[in-house]
Amino acid sequence: MLQNGVGYGGRALTNAQTCWLPTELDFAVFCFSFRATNHTKLNLSPFEPTFGRKMSIGMPAELTDVLPKFPDKQQCYLIWLQHRLSELHASVNLNIEDNKREMKRSYDRRMKVHSPKREIGDKILLLDPRIQPGSSQIVNLR
Repeated sequence: MLQNGVGYGGRALTNAQTCWLPTELDFAVFCFSFRATNHTKLNLSPFEPTFGRKMSIGMPAELTDVLPKFPDKQQCYLIWLQHRLSELHASVNLNIEDNKREMKRSYDRRMKVHSPKREIGDKILLLDPRIQPGSSQIVNLR
């Protein structure tokens, strides 16, 4: 991810030698590529945790929404490609879930997290130090 940005930033800097500053377009493309590139371990782009959704990159329709007419061989290839992409998406989602479980397990091990002793529905006694109305306690004012 950073290598792409550094490579692009390097081109912007070579362009900057002639005009002293990178252009706004160079910066915008760099920011877009940085936000859209997935983290190697999390398989999430920085955009997803920030905004809570996947980044729209200008392709609003899914491949299965519209099937244009192609010759038979190309149509078969398109159907095969859609099937393979759906398998790929499913495996990527499994990979994300596996990485989340692995990171939670390693975090729990590092931080020595213990499972709670209480469960939902257990009764817990709480101490309320306030003086109840009608009680015989004396309040000291200092």
